[in-house]
Amino acid sequence: KDSHSGVNLVFDFSFFLLAGVVFGYIIICSVVLFFVFSPMTKTVRKITEVAMDISENNLSVRYQGKIRKDEIGDLALSVNKMADTLQENINNLENYNFVLREDNRYMLEYEESRRMLLRNITHDLKTPLTVISSQVEMISTCEKQEKKDYYYQSAMEEINKMSKMISEVLQMTISERHVLKKQTQKL
Repeated sequence: KDSHSGVNLVFDFSFFLLAGVVFGYIIICSVVLFFVFSPMTKTVRKITEVAMDISENNLSVRYQGKIRKDEIGDLALSVNKMADTLQENINNLENYNFVLREDNRYMLEYEESRRMLLRNITHDLKTPLTVISSQVEMISTCEKQEKKDYYYQSAMEEINKMSKMISEVLQMTISERHVLKKQTQKL
C-alpha cells in the first residue's frame, strides 16, 4: 500500500507541477500577446477615432501616428487619403457652386436687361413706323421738291433709328449665344 500511495503522491505532484507549468505558460503567453498586440490595437483605435471624426464631417483630422508597412498602415493611409479626397471634392463643389451662383446672377441681370430692351424696342419701333408711314404718304401727295426732300430726310432718320435698334437686338442675340455656349461647355 505504501508503494501505491507513493505512486499517487508522484502522480499528484506531477499533476500539480504540470498544472503550474500550463498555468505559467498561459500567463506568460498572455503577457507577451498583450505587449505584442497592444500597440496594434491602440493604432486601430486611433484610426477608428479619425474615421468617426470624418464621418461627422470633421475633415481636418488625419491619422498622425507612425504608419507601418502592414495592413494597419495601409488602413491608416486609406483613411487619410479618403479625408483628403472628400475635402478636395467638397472644395471643388463649393467653387463650382460659387461659379453657378455668379452665372445665375449674371443670367438674371442679362435676362432683365434683355426684357427691358425688348419692351423699349417694341415701343420705340411703333413710333418710327408710324412716322415713316405718314411721311411716305406725304411724299406721294406733296408737289414741292423741298417738302419731298424734307419728308424723305425725316423718313431716313427714322429708318436709321430702327436699324440701330435692330442691330442692338442682333448683338444681344449673339451675346446670348456666347453665354449659352459657355454654359454648355462647363457642363
